[in-house]
This record gives sequence, C-alpha cells and structure tokens, in this order.
Amino acid sequence: MRALLGLILGLMLGSGMAAAFECADVTLPSSIVICSDPELMRLADERQAVIDEARARIGEDRWPALWENQKAWVRSYATTCGIPPDRPPQIPVPISVKECFKRAAEARIAFIRAYDGTEGASASSPATTVDMAAPPRSLKRSGDQRWVVLASRRDVDEAIGIARYYSSDFPSTRVVKANNSIYAVVIGPEHTTNIQGFRERVKNMRPIPGDAFLSRGDGWTEEVWRMRSPILAEVNYDGKNLAKLDYGVISLSVSRAPDSTAGGSGFVPVLVGHIGDKIVFTVRGDPDVASGQPRAHVFLIKLEPSRSMPQVVMTSSTGGAHCCTETHIATSDSDGRWLVLKADRLDGDGYQFEDLDGDDVSELVSIDNSFLYAFDCYACSYAPVRIQKLEGTRLRDVHRDYAKFLRQDLYMMEYSAERMQELWHSNGFLGGWVGAKALVGQFDDAWARMLLSYDHNSDWLLEECATGAPLDKCPAGLKRHVSFPEALRKHLITHGYIEGQETAAAAVHAVPAEPAITPPAHPSKPEQDEPAAPGQVTASGSGYIITSEGHLITNAHVVEGCRSITVSVGTDHVQARVAARDPVNDLALIASDLKPKSVAVLRTGVRLGESIAVFGFPLHGLLATSGNFTLGNITAVAGIGDDTRMVQMSAPVQPGNSGGPLLDQTGNVIGTVVAKINAIKLARITNDLAENINFAIKSSIVTSFLEANGITYRTGTLANDTLSPPDLAARASSFSASVECRS
Repeated sequence: MRALLGLILGLMLGSGMAAAFECADVTLPSSIVICSDPELMRLADERQAVIDEARARIGEDRWPALWENQKAWVRSYATTCGIPPDRPPQIPVPISVKECFKRAAEARIAFIRAYDGTEGASASSPATTVDMAAPPRSLKRSGDQRWVVLASRRDVDEAIGIARYYSSDFPSTRVVKANNSIYAVVIGPEHTTNIQGFRERVKNMRPIPGDAFLSRGDGWTEEVWRMRSPILAEVNYDGKNLAKLDYGVISLSVSRAPDSTAGGSGFVPVLVGHIGDKIVFTVRGDPDVASGQPRAHVFLIKLEPSRSMPQVVMTSSTGGAHCCTETHIATSDSDGRWLVLKADRLDGDGYQFEDLDGDDVSELVSIDNSFLYAFDCYACSYAPVRIQKLEGTRLRDVHRDYAKFLRQDLYMMEYSAERMQELWHSNGFLGGWVGAKALVGQFDDAWARMLLSYDHNSDWLLEECATGAPLDKCPAGLKRHVSFPEALRKHLITHGYIEGQETAAAAVHAVPAEPAITPPAHPSKPEQDEPAAPGQVTASGSGYIITSEGHLITNAHVVEGCRSITVSVGTDHVQARVAARDPVNDLALIASDLKPKSVAVLRTGVRLGESIAVFGFPLHGLLATSGNFTLGNITAVAGIGDDTRMVQMSAPVQPGNSGGPLLDQTGNVIGTVVAKINAIKLARITNDLAENINFAIKSSIVTSFLEANGITYRTGTLANDTLSPPDLAARASSFSASVECRS
C-alpha cells in the first residue's frame, strides 16, 4: 500500500510536468474514487498543473516545503471524506464521497495557486479536513468558478445559523459580507455555470433553496464565517491493526485488549500515550464498546488554554441505531501529570468540537439528549444545544455564556422549520425549539406560539406517575396521561430551562391538565363515546368571505386533517378545499364555489379601547345555526408575551368561533378570532376568575398572507358613521360562514 502511495505521489509530483490522471489497474482506494468520475479526473489533472506552476513560481529552495505539505494532504483528505487507505471504497462510489473529493480538490487547487512558500503546513502536523486550504485572497471568481448563493440576511447570526444548517452536507459553506452590509450564505467556489446543473449534481444531498443562484462574488468584501476543523492531528483505529500517531513530543498508539468484565466478550480499544520512553497515560474503552472489531477515533486538540500541551481525545461507539458515543479526554495538570477524564456519554456521534469565541481553544458542543424520545420519535426530536468547556481537569457547562452561538443555533432550528413548515406542528420539534428560545430569554413568546400550533392529536404517549416516582417504578393504576404542554413545562423545569414557580404569567403560558390557551375550534366536536364515523362532522369553526370568487379566511387548525370541507352561508352549503395554509400564523385560505352577495372589507391598525364585535358559529349542533354575535372592546394591541401579531379583546368567544371575523363599529374586519384563555386554569393559580380574555390575529397579518398567495382584497378605514349593533350583526352575517370539517 505504501508503495502504491509512493507511486501516486510520484505521478503527481515527480515529473514536474502535468499529465492525464492514469486509471489503468489502480488499487489505491482514493484513486478508485477519482477514476469513478470524469470531473474528479479533470480536477486531478488541474491540481497537477497548478503544482507544476507553483514549483516554477516559488523556486527549488522553497519546493521541499510544498512537497511535504502535498504528501501530508494526500495521506489525509481521502480519510476525511470517508475513504481510509486500508479498504476499498463502496462501489458504486456514493455521490456524497465524490462531492467531498471535489470540494477537497477545489480547495487544494486554490491553496496551491495562492502558495508563496511561507504558508505551508509541516508534514508532521497536517490539517486533516477538506477545509484545510487557506481561503482565497479574493472572493471574486473567474472562469467557470462560481459561488452558489443559498440565502442572504441582514443579521450576521441569522446568516451563520443558516450556514450551519447546510455545512454538514456542504463543508465549503461560508458566510460572506457584501459591500451593502448584507450577509450571504454561499457554497463553493464550484466549477459550474448552471445552477440547474449544480442542483442535479447534489440532488441526493440536503436540498438547496429553490431561489438559489450563482455569483462570481462581485461586491463581496470579506468572509466572516466558515466551519473549520480545530483538530491538530488524528488517527482512526480500525479495530485490528495497530495505529500510531506522533505529534511533537507525544507518541500515541491504539490497539485492542480483551473485555475483562465478568461475562464479557470481544475487545475494547486501548490508547497509550508516550513521551519519550515513558507511558504518561492509558485510556481503556468502556465495556459497552466491546466488539470483535472495536473502532476508535483519536485526535489531538486544544481544549484548555492554560496547558502548553494539547489534549488527546478518544471516541468510540457502542453501536446500535442511535446510541452511543463514549468520549475520553487525556490532559495534563499544572504539574505536568496526565489524567484521563470521561466526558458525557452521548447519543449519535457525540461531541462536536469548535472554537466558538475565537480564542484558539475549542469548546465541546452537543445537544441536550434529554429531549430525544421525550415528546416524539428519535428522528422527529429536536434539542437545544449544550456547550461544555474543559477547565483544568473537569468539564463545566457553559452554554449560557455563549449567547451569540445560542442565537445561531436557534436560527438554524427555525430555518429548518422554514424549509419544512410541518415542523411547526411537530411536538418533537416544538419541544426543542421552546427550550432553545428559553436559553436566549424568549420563553414567553415561544410558549404562546407553541400553544397555538402543537399537535393535540399526537399518538406519542406522555405519562407521569401520580406519586412522583419514575414510570418504571410506578405502582399499578397510578400512571396518568399528561398533555404535551404539561409534559414540556415539567421537562423544562426539571432540566433548568425555566424556573419552577407558578405565577399568573405561568398560568397564561403553561398547560397542566388542559390548555391555558385553547384554540376554540378544536373542542367544538359532536359529543360521542365512539370515534366519529367516516363522513361525520369531527370539527367546526368559522370563516369569512374575502373575494367575490368565493375565497374564505379561517384558522389553519380548523381545517387541519380534513378529508372534506363544507362551508355554509345562510342556506347555501358548498364543498370547499384548502388553497393555502400558514401554520405559523394559524391562517388558511379556502377556495369554494360560493356566489357571495357580500365580501369582507379589511382594515389594518387597531386602537386600544375601540369597540368591536365578533361573529361566528360556535358550539356546532348546540347553538343557533344562524350565527352568534357578541360585543366587546380591544383590551390590548398585542397578545401573550407582547406577540405583535395578535390583539386581545373582551368580546366573549366559544369553541367554534375560531376563524371568524373581528369587526370594528363600521363593519370592517380588523382581525381573525384564534384563541381564548382557560379561565379555570388561571383561577387555580390566582384564586381569581378571569373573564373574556380572548385573542385575534391582526388583519395586517391576514393581508400579508393574501398578498403572498396572489389574492386581491378590499380595504376600508374607520369611518365616522358607525353601525348600530343590529346593523353590524347583519353586516357580519352577510359574509361570515360556518366551516365544517369531516375527517
């Protein structure tokens, strides 16, 4: 194998002349990958050409340094891309591996072109990721090179959050600043002049946005963020053959030893550290990772600023679909003695190591594993980030000290939901999102929004023991089902995300046994002991007609999961369909064949204290089918947690009012009814019974929703001629509709 490596290096470097990459009878794993793709072969030829140019440019006295650097790169980049030198690659070669090779080659070519003989890394401590090359001195590209622009934002942390979302699939993702102070999230540079061609090339990776485009980088002034590996040197142990790594005065060897526990079988990895002839530490893998071929990853990294020697980390896996990764850290103390500490056992791939604050010392980044399986399946679970820092010989939780990174992680999570809107109705996502919002001081806002969108009908079982005991030790008959909001709130208190005291504010935002904020449409269901028969009305709400073509506005939760929808105005009953949904703002646009005599007129802007009315069709099957009309006032121009999308009103509403119009005194629609306070819950905490605390979505949110879907609507102003209550009720009745859902 070494002879083959020497042959490849000789072909690449020895002749001083560029030649076509030779693919006859290749056996080296990295060469097999290169020969599987014409673009990789072209890049290999281009790399050789720029090496020849660099040799002529820097002269023979500086050539040996580049030679050593190139050898180190050849040894490392394939392993980084998942192709170790000791076993053949998967055939056909996965697209992700080819893409990694392409990015490595392009980055290397850029590095060599910029090389001036003073930036080379030594062969004893090569950078070992595809991101090893120094960034180009200019961001402007020429020829067939382009940047792939994924998104742009004015907030740098939001841009970095989006870049983090893509960086796992596209290691060349970065954030650049333009001369207009906009931050762009980009991939590249890539050899492409056609965005559709690039899209096809990466179709098996994380989808890029539909509005992504190519750019040469004109007007970009600087790179502000890029994921870089902090690893100084590394080696992978294959579970069979002795692995060695030398770095400065430290020599590391990785082998295996029999599992010595009672009844144990298989082997565990063993890492031994030497300085000279002296063994300074030994790390033995835990019995949980024992197997016939116990693999391990060993690397050197700077984790403690006060130590002159870097730390040595060994990770190994227990196997299984998700769990777990064991991490051991060898570090020296102030007297030069080496100690081994065991970090947390984590799900999946364990810790990520990143220098978050630019001090050349890496933090240990993970997710809070307590959220996994807590509210949904493993793959459906999201979790807030956790950050630990090595201080001396112990690890300390420091995530609350890194507000900037916490915001970036939150933006990454919210961008995921922007790309997959259904996440806003996933309890697994909402649990992690509320926790992440709590870490940045935005719990109240997150809680209010969660209550409006969580999945009330999730089949993920949430239970607790009435005695407070763990579920596996709960006496028979004492387990009880709890709602998602109640389970989430207790989880957040238990794990330190929020305080445990119940206050009046907590009553508004928390949901122990039943919702404190109740979307009124959901409870408006036929009373029955058995599930509703197919075709039977399973939920109902209200809506209002917005166009002469029969479009209506209602709440998204009113029409969620409906097999068929019937809308009724007076004696007219027609089938309808959902034309558009905005689950974040709980709005839906319904298309129908109604021929309305009247349509709603929208007015934006509300005044505190102004008189209002609500019209709707609450309590389906119980109250009058002709509609229900109530009066009140605007009591606040924002909702819970100062949610500016909402207004608070005193007009009474009931289950089934959801989606109905909120009107001013002249008959303009100024909002869409959406939620009400659970007075019983609030009374348990405040010893006072709150009345008529209800909420509506402002018409300014509705108009934005309509414009986004190309719907023309009528607007009005607050006129001096107010309508009497009977006239106002007649006006509302003319364009309001009952909405019935059959599932």
